[in-house]
Amino acid sequence: MGCAGVLVTRRHVLTAYHCVTQEGRAAQVVFGRGYRKTATRTVASDAITPHPEQKHRPEIDMYEHDLAVLELASDAPAWPVPLPLASDDDAGVGTEVLVVGYGGSLRLGLDLQPKLHLGQNRITALDDALPASFRHEGPPGTSNAGCYGDSGGALLVQRPDGNHALVGIHYGLDTPDESKACRDVGIAGDLRDERRWLDAVLSADDR
Repeated sequence: MGCAGVLVTRRHVLTAYHCVTQEGRAAQVVFGRGYRKTATRTVASDAITPHPEQKHRPEIDMYEHDLAVLELASDAPAWPVPLPLASDDDAGVGTEVLVVGYGGSLRLGLDLQPKLHLGQNRITALDDALPASFRHEGPPGTSNAGCYGDSGGALLVQRPDGNHALVGIHYGLDTPDESKACRDVGIAGDLRDERRWLDAVLSADDR
């Protein structure tokens, strides 16, 4: 079982903090899963920067500010394009978001899931369960809100010019009840609220 992530610069991948909580452990990033072109990049343990305000909430088994930046040891391959970050004008309650990930069922897991999955949901609440987060929902029975292995994956919003921007990172579901996983409701980190922290990490690594 692994996690998803999002390329935000040629050297940086954004993911969920709970995917990299083991201190002192390096990570490996795989590009091109499900495509003909594949490549891997390593990430040293000291090149993983968690959000400084991450905090576990045991009553819902989730983290506040569940984000971490991975600095690659070398540039990402040429074909994946880093995603631009959404602005405040790009999204709000009622906005459609595209949920992207490779997650599968508990039985299947990420290790055996070769196909990229897409789900169309809507933002239904801001800061609903956690600070700097939003709730997104799909039509009942759609299972659009992410599943095992989708943590750290992208939620995208489409701009008027047809291009997509990164508005959220998938956290999970605000309940420890696993019977409610992989359904039509999810919680994501709102990157518009986390922009100052993210920009500071990226600019510091570029020095």
